[in-house]
Amino acid sequence: MKGEECPICGEIMEHDSDYLDGWCKLEESDDCPNGHYSYSYYTGVTVITIGNKQLFWNYNTSFADMQRIHHLADEMIKRYKARRINDQSIPSLSPS
Repeated sequence: MKGEECPICGEIMEHDSDYLDGWCKLEESDDCPNGHYSYSYYTGVTVITIGNKQLFWNYNTSFADMQRIHHLADEMIKRYKARRINDQSIPSLSPS
């Protein structure tokens, strides 16, 4: 299934999700076809991968910490995207 655009390169990400009884989300993932960005949620743990860096949180993460993580993710995306635009030598991370 097609998902949202990758915040790094703009390609449409591959989206996958699994629901329990059609309403309770158990698993979800969005993966950039070029390997720049991924988001995954699996039974309470959320992981965002930007390039080769990962950020994660779970049900025990405080709201203040989640806000800091989201702010950090936004900053990492901006920096990675700018670096990729300015340095065309950054290759796709997808296997050939």
